[in-house]
Amino acid sequence: MASRVQLFGNLQFTWEGKPVTTISTNRLQSLLAFLILRTEAPQSREQVASLLWPESDESQARTNLRQLLHHLRRALPASCCLLICDNHTLQWQRAPDCAVDVHEFDRALKEAADASRRGNTAPECAALGVAEDLYQDELARGLYDEWLTPLRDQYRQQFGYVLGRLAALSEQQGDFDTAIRHAERLVAQDPLREAHHQLLIRLHVVNHDRAGALRAYHQCMRVLRRELGVDPDPVTRELFQRALKSTTPAAATTPVAPVAAASAAALVGRERDWKQLLSCWRSVERGNSHLAVIMGEPGIGKSRLAEELYDWCAPRHDGAVARARCYAAQGQLAYAPIAEWLRAKPLRAACPHLPHRQLEELVRVLPEILTDDPAMPRPRPMNEGWERSHFFEALHAAFAHAPHPLLLVIDDLQWCDPETIDYLLSMFRSNQAGKVLMVATIRSEETDRNHPATRMRLELSRLAQVTEIPLLPLSAQETSALAMRTAGYEIAEEDLADLYRTTKGNPLFVVESIRAGLRSPDAMRRIDAVISARLAQLSPAAYELAGWAATVGQSFSFYLLAKASDWDEDSLSRALDELWQRRLIEGPQEAQYDFTHDRIREVAGAKLSPIRRRFFHRRIARALEELHAGDLTSVDLHVATHYDEAGMPNEAISYYRQAATVAQQRFANKEAAGMLQRALALCRLFPDSRKRDELEVELLMMLGSILVATLGYAMQEVGETYRRALELSRLLSEKKHLPFILCGSWMFHVVRGELETSRQFAQELLDFALAEGDEALVSAADFILSSSLFHLGELALSYQHLCRAVSACDRGSHRALALFAGPDIGVFCQSYLAHLLWHRGFPDQALKASDEAIAAASRLGYPFSMATALDYAALLYVFRRETHAALEHARRAIEVCRKYDFAYYGSMAEIVAGWAAAFECDPQTGLTQLRSGLEMLRSTGAEIRLPFYLGLLAEVCTLTDNIGDALANVSSAFAFQNKNGEMWSCADLHRLHGDVLRKSGNDIQAQSSYQKSIEAARRAGSLTCELRGQTRLAESTGELSPLRQLFPRLCEGFGTPDLQQARALLDRYGLE
Repeated sequence: MASRVQLFGNLQFTWEGKPVTTISTNRLQSLLAFLILRTEAPQSREQVASLLWPESDESQARTNLRQLLHHLRRALPASCCLLICDNHTLQWQRAPDCAVDVHEFDRALKEAADASRRGNTAPECAALGVAEDLYQDELARGLYDEWLTPLRDQYRQQFGYVLGRLAALSEQQGDFDTAIRHAERLVAQDPLREAHHQLLIRLHVVNHDRAGALRAYHQCMRVLRRELGVDPDPVTRELFQRALKSTTPAAATTPVAPVAAASAAALVGRERDWKQLLSCWRSVERGNSHLAVIMGEPGIGKSRLAEELYDWCAPRHDGAVARARCYAAQGQLAYAPIAEWLRAKPLRAACPHLPHRQLEELVRVLPEILTDDPAMPRPRPMNEGWERSHFFEALHAAFAHAPHPLLLVIDDLQWCDPETIDYLLSMFRSNQAGKVLMVATIRSEETDRNHPATRMRLELSRLAQVTEIPLLPLSAQETSALAMRTAGYEIAEEDLADLYRTTKGNPLFVVESIRAGLRSPDAMRRIDAVISARLAQLSPAAYELAGWAATVGQSFSFYLLAKASDWDEDSLSRALDELWQRRLIEGPQEAQYDFTHDRIREVAGAKLSPIRRRFFHRRIARALEELHAGDLTSVDLHVATHYDEAGMPNEAISYYRQAATVAQQRFANKEAAGMLQRALALCRLFPDSRKRDELEVELLMMLGSILVATLGYAMQEVGETYRRALELSRLLSEKKHLPFILCGSWMFHVVRGELETSRQFAQELLDFALAEGDEALVSAADFILSSSLFHLGELALSYQHLCRAVSACDRGSHRALALFAGPDIGVFCQSYLAHLLWHRGFPDQALKASDEAIAAASRLGYPFSMATALDYAALLYVFRRETHAALEHARRAIEVCRKYDFAYYGSMAEIVAGWAAAFECDPQTGLTQLRSGLEMLRSTGAEIRLPFYLGLLAEVCTLTDNIGDALANVSSAFAFQNKNGEMWSCADLHRLHGDVLRKSGNDIQAQSSYQKSIEAARRAGSLTCELRGQTRLAESTGELSPLRQLFPRLCEGFGTPDLQQARALLDRYGLE
């Protein structure tokens, strides 16, 4: 089977018909490309090493090469024997059964040169055509080694020669259209070379296309002025004068259909579906908000039906209508459809009547509000889910202030961002937006059960707020009616039968086939072919403009196309009008045009060559920059994706970062993470350098906080992000980001229960903070070190560090810990202090510290702080064995966590509530809730406190007399304790184990467990747990002397169950 290496564009290697995907790193690809480009002779190892690692010394470079060769051999297929190595040289051996596009390109150029010397034009054209087809993109795109630069330039120049020679030969043969196509590629490849522009202008002149020549000259002039600050030279200006004097009409083009042809066709075959839509509207008029989902395959008429209702409602209800469209291409920020609705006239007029605080929230999606009120503060990023509720309330108010009933149309919901769908679901649930009918079109085959739109439909169906309208293909009779209405004349029955058989009643296919003038069934096998035939009927200018518009990827304005294409207004207007008259585009709506169907956009874009497409993307990116120079926030992502597609990674990364910041302001964290991950992928394509590493650290820092917000503390992606950031930070010896990276790394490991690792990170942070003399950072480091030590069971040392942290809390919190502890570390410090005080034998002081934590959280008004304070308070009441108070605080925590989507702390609250409910209410109900909470916890990846939680589960199982399950859960708890080294609850686990054994009648083993509980409590420094163990052991053995000796050490908390039980036992036997 054939084998092939492609070096023009991205490196691709196919061996025996199968793609080789293991050569995936830049270094491997660079070495392989180097050897393939130098097959003429063996290459010395020293030369290869020095070229690939110019900044390393000779010894290190040879070591790097040796390792890289090892990886390359492993990556190559086992049957590939083309790589030949010895101790001194390397070589890639040419083989007839393994083709290389660069070698074929060289061979084609040689054949063309030989044919030219002999005067054989036909063979020369054929060879040059082969070379043109081979050069798909620049050499080894994506690799940035210095040794590649001269070769890349050489092949780029050779490709320029190929295009220039092909243009000259085509001109000699009188084939001016082909010559112009080659000249246009020349200009696109190197737009700053004036000779290419001159060739293109001259060819248009000799082709009698004055408009094309003038357009080419204006393009040349604007490029030179913008990029180089110079005017065209005299030769170019002379060509321009020749074009102006040319009076010969341009080459004939296909006549444009009259304007009447652009009018929309009436609905055919949708009477039942139309009645369903009207029924939904009547329901909304009666006061019920509703969602109507029009479903079906592409081209089935979904948008057309929605448009019919839009046009019907607009004149009848004071224009209370708005519409938006979603796009498959990247470049749309979160809530873009919402912003499009808000810019529609009825909603735009309503916004100024909103309170100032709600307008501040709307700035997140309508930055133009700041133009009217420059003093208005910019909104800060929404890092927490609870902050989004204020934003949603502002959106509800905006829709509520619009005229009602209100029709909102959203096209192509399958491509809608998840954040918009979250809001729409909230809007329907709250019923605060007034009487709203939302009509959504959706491709049902592109929305599986996990798609956000599917989940929204299911949720609203349970609330009886959704109507689904599936559209079916037209019948044969309906197809005939639509065809003749579109054509405007009678069509023979046999042609109509062929049309129905071919199109299967798909309205778009029917309409496009008629507009393309196709009758033969063979010509209408695919809708893409039909659209291609329609595009081929355009004039050259309109055809090119369709490519520009398709590259934009979404709706577009006249000014964007003018800036990007450098066309004069007259030429652009004529081409745009032709596209509109032929019903390929629609509009303008709010000064925006768009394709009449996404499939037309796809086909028009597919006609562009890779080089041309990249040029278009670059020009569109720069046009967007110029048009939105005052405020780029609304187009940051759009610009980023265009620079990305243009192969300009530096610019793309910069805009991806800005777009991620804007997305954070809208709490679109998943979207922001995707942007940063793409930026990181581009960053990692750069050659190794300090600048590259510094950029990667910046991106990783942004990504880390966003991943925590979207995935939680303990997911693997979070850990990998901080691991890589720490690796680079240490490599760079930088200090700016190190505290944040160490805190992020500690947070990941401590929540996963990897306590010793978390302790090491906390200690490193403390050492760094002390060395820097940063008091706030010292306080943060003391706190996180105290936390790790607490869970490791080193309670005395934990208490020392926590006391230092508490004493410094009043001086402020360091931002490095904000992601874990919120804006005020004091709430966390007081919560942990409460637990430590309980262990140390001060239950009353512990309760006071817990109450202070809740009061501080209340003063802050920060839901995250309140959730943590309530969770830790509920845990304290579990320690104290006060089930009623534990249940009350856990339920309060659950309410906060559910409202603001705090998954991790919500799972803690569910576990505690289940345990408490088992004692206070119904054991079985409590057991179910406790198990549900444990499943929630495991889904976050967290293992912190898992031994303790499993102990609670064992206790409830004992309560329900399920001794087997209780013992199994105790065993699991000990297993996790040993795995993670989480020893703070070890004493209580042994005590619980003894209780279960004692209940099963195994007193001897129970007494052994109680003794182990006492020993573990002494090791940890937990006086209260020691008391609990001594009490149990005394009850079991009757030996009260140790308990009598311990009891006087306790000086408070005599009303707690533990001390009351101990006191009762001692009093029973008359021992004080």
